[in-house]
Amino acid sequence: MCTRLSILFLAALLCSCIGSDERSGRLIVDDAGVLADISESLLVHLDKTRDDYDIEVVLATIDAPEGAETLREMTARLFTQWNVGREYGGRGLLLLLDNQNRAVRIEVGSALEHVYTDLFTGHIETKQLPAYYAGGQLEIGLAALVEEIELRAQLMSGDEADAAAIGRLDQKFLSGGGGADIALPERKAEAIVAGRTYPAGDTPDEAWQTLIQSWRDKNRNPDIGVYTPVTRLIYRAFTNLPDRRFDEDVRTYANKPYEIISDGRFAVVFFGKKKGWDNAPFLFCRGYDGWQFDMVHQRKIIRMGRAPAWGFERGEHPYVKLLSRCPYWMGQDMPIPAGEVYDVGRDAETTAMILDYERRLEEDGENFDILLNLGKLYTRTSMGQKRFKILKQADALRPDQPDVLKYLAISHVDAHYQYQRALELMNRYVRVKPDDPFGRFFSGYLQLMLDRPGQAVSSFEAGLAQDPDNLYGLCKLARAHMALGDEHHIDQARMILERVEKVAPDHIRGRWLRQALGE
Repeated sequence: MCTRLSILFLAALLCSCIGSDERSGRLIVDDAGVLADISESLLVHLDKTRDDYDIEVVLATIDAPEGAETLREMTARLFTQWNVGREYGGRGLLLLLDNQNRAVRIEVGSALEHVYTDLFTGHIETKQLPAYYAGGQLEIGLAALVEEIELRAQLMSGDEADAAAIGRLDQKFLSGGGGADIALPERKAEAIVAGRTYPAGDTPDEAWQTLIQSWRDKNRNPDIGVYTPVTRLIYRAFTNLPDRRFDEDVRTYANKPYEIISDGRFAVVFFGKKKGWDNAPFLFCRGYDGWQFDMVHQRKIIRMGRAPAWGFERGEHPYVKLLSRCPYWMGQDMPIPAGEVYDVGRDAETTAMILDYERRLEEDGENFDILLNLGKLYTRTSMGQKRFKILKQADALRPDQPDVLKYLAISHVDAHYQYQRALELMNRYVRVKPDDPFGRFFSGYLQLMLDRPGQAVSSFEAGLAQDPDNLYGLCKLARAHMALGDEHHIDQARMILERVEKVAPDHIRGRWLRQALGE
């Protein structure tokens, strides 16, 4: 039986200004202006959720004025005013995020109360939003929240939303308490301090167990030995994680069967090729002090799709062979600018550079060169939402500066798979720097991901006219021909494969291409 469900997340700038015409069919109403760097990704997700589960999702934010209604009153009124879920038998859910006061309220329609329980709504609010909010990464928290809501939509679509099944799911929330009114407090990230507790491991297995022990102890100090130097910088944004997050990680991984796959310098904690986000592998590398958790490659390579899908990025990175048994998901394989490939072996140097530029930025916050160089480093190390703020500030100072456009485009794909937004930036880049083949190759890749293979072919060919033996460009051009699908284009792809194997015999990209062609 197909269950029809409507989930509407609604809000507006001011309570007195809300009217039915303001949404105008939009799926995202971002009046607080906090979703600019993730709106495309969210829209893709919401569209697919509607298509796959017959779910309509509208996500919105507000900055509520002082003296307005309480959050509870506002949410209840909006739920009625906007007729949330009325067309779907009362199956509606309203999330109201007040960015100014850092609070969120979820109102659940009567037809959904047995599925979206107080325990569940309280859990997703406390688990996802507060930590990301305090770390300046609210966009990521909201995206994760939408994913968790979809998990219950999947349960309903499978006709499994009986009381016993919901009760079993809710058991894991009991330790943290329920309730749907959750304040999002302002917290300040702790500074990195001296000390090397939770040391690097003599083996990958020892490092993995040390990482689990740090969760068991609810360690919030980012300066621990089992983290690489750049990983410690990344974890500055997560020093405020709630106890529940640590408890859940311990419950999930402490007794989870695994194997270590290693080549002596890099290692993968592998849980099997199974669906479910908690089966995605963990990446470790061997540094001067021993084996450490490599958060940069974890973010760059291990990719989470719509639950329960996950996979790895099939690029030219040091973990690629170790991950060969994992699913290859979503085609993630961006070109990387020359000299910008992340090298974990230079982590100490990279960390020193980041800290130096951060110090200099505090002293001179409008210095374009400092902003650009720090933005590059943040992009190279996948430093969360920080890169967007820095690079957009640089773009405001010098519009159409090519490096700013390039690294903003890379960030949009690396962080949130925002291909259209990245393509808009690369179109600007190509206009101001037409002789750089990177712009053509990246544009071709983005068009390929947007399912525009004909345009991708043109872009890759333009890049190869400037750099004829570029293996990335050649192999992606072949992929674009394959996506067009007819016999002529398949023959073109085979001809390109022959050229690739002459230019670079036994190169991994050539092997992937041959495999894709079935040869």
